[in-house]
Parts: sequence; structure tokens; C-alpha cells
Amino acid sequence: MAGERLVHAVVRETREETGIAVRCGEMVGWAERIDEGYHFVILDFWATADAVREPVAGSDATAARWQPLASLQSVQLVAGLRTFLRDHGVA
Repeated sequence: MAGERLVHAVVRETREETGIAVRCGEMVGWAERIDEGYHFVILDFWATADAVREPVAGSDATAARWQPLASLQSVQLVAGLRTFLRDHGVA
């Protein structure tokens, strides 16, 4: 939303897309995805859930679930995410 601070966007987007309330932490890093018809700049932040519960997929997602970091090698991720997580010390 125009004029919205990043920390507020993280909180809002997480609630909208998963139904989970979070507190936004520090920025982990950023990534840029460019292809025909789009150019995305993605900012990733640490976040802490206010309560642990099952996520519910919002309007922009087909599914949402908690995934142990140790099992990410066996999960299909969007292009570039596995490398991003490794390069930024997340997984």
C-alpha cells in the first residue's frame, strides 16, 4: 500500500496470506526476479508468530503450511528460494 512502512507491510501481508499474526524483525536480505512481463524486488524479513497455529492460504496462495528447515531439500520451492535461504544463512 502506498505510504505503508515495510514492517507494517510484513505484518499485514503475513496475516492476509496465512492468517497468522506476526511481529516483524530485521531484514534477512533481498532478491530480484526478472522475466518477461515482470520485475519483482523481494524483501525478506525475520518474523515471530504471536501464536503457533496452522496457517490458512490466502487469496494469493494455493496452500500454506509450516515446513521444518531440515526438510527443505525434499520440498518444491519457487525458483531461487533455496539458494537465497542458503546464501543468507537461513537453511
